[in-house]
Amino acid sequence: MHLGVALGLRRNALFQSEQWSITMLRAVTFGLLLIVVDVTLITLLGSIGGATVLTFVLLLPFFYLPWRSFVQRWVAGATPVENLLEATAHIALVDDPDERARQWEDILVKAFSPLDIAPSSTGTERSSIVDDGIGLQIPAIMGSPAMLVRYKARGTRLFQTRDRQLSDRLVDLAWSLKRQQDAYKQGVTNERSRISRDLHDDLAARLVSGLNIDDPAQLKGVLRASLAEVRSIVAAEEGGPAPLIDVLADSRAEAAERLEAAGIDLHWAVIDAPGVLEPVQRKALVSVLREVITNTIKHSAADRLSVQTQVDNGHLYVVAADNGPSFDGTIGQGNGLRNMAARIAAVEGYFDYAGTEGTGFRVSFNLPIAP
Repeated sequence: MHLGVALGLRRNALFQSEQWSITMLRAVTFGLLLIVVDVTLITLLGSIGGATVLTFVLLLPFFYLPWRSFVQRWVAGATPVENLLEATAHIALVDDPDERARQWEDILVKAFSPLDIAPSSTGTERSSIVDDGIGLQIPAIMGSPAMLVRYKARGTRLFQTRDRQLSDRLVDLAWSLKRQQDAYKQGVTNERSRISRDLHDDLAARLVSGLNIDDPAQLKGVLRASLAEVRSIVAAEEGGPAPLIDVLADSRAEAAERLEAAGIDLHWAVIDAPGVLEPVQRKALVSVLREVITNTIKHSAADRLSVQTQVDNGHLYVVAADNGPSFDGTIGQGNGLRNMAARIAAVEGYFDYAGTEGTGFRVSFNLPIAP
């Protein structure tokens, strides 16, 4: 009596009593049935012998145990999320917003069998039961509008707490899958951008150098280095940390060779550069310096390039300036400048460029280094 009064005071919770009673009756009935069958089998195995026991042992794994497992699953019931997982996962792969909204509505229909389902202007972050269980307010997901689902099970039942929990689990699952898909797409985009920058800054730099070489032996060396660069770009080989002084020395030697072939003098003083570069920092520094050399050869019409480097307060500062007269005072930010700025920004550095008409172009940047 007291339980009935308590359920009546909670109004819509009273409608759960039917589910509770049916679930308990089903669980007790089939639980007793399984116990009776198990005891019967054990008794039979104890009273027989010989080949009959062997037959029973062979039949149990193929017939009785699967049937027993099926009954247990039927009594416990399969979770709604398991039943709807495939459909919910599929909508995260749909790019068309209208098709995604339609499939999401189909999932809600399968989950709750409502008499009425329609978009709602009420926006909520979590699902909520409205009108004393008549309706369920479901938040918007992935561009699909918020939904109001009414009259569960064709109007024969009210929405309960477990329905709200199911809705939240489906929404969370859909958003989780969507975030994973977005992260995958972003990773693909980032990798394509990296390959594009590397091809433009590194491979193009070596090929431009080859245009100014007449000696076949030297040209073969440039081509071999270009092929090695392609393999490095595709494999994203970065290696480990490297001393800053070694990286600067290698970049200076490469720049001197390329500029000499183009008839341009290089003024780059060697300094004592303490510190270590992580792979991503080394890649940014080498690629930016290569692009500076490429731009000087291709666009400046200069006969002199000056590079100054300095280490101060945990940062490497680089200024590269040419004396090319072809600069007309206008700066168009092409792929080269954009790539250089993006590389330096990626390592939390600063990038700038400037030029004066008829007197040359200057690029300056800095990036943090490890002690």
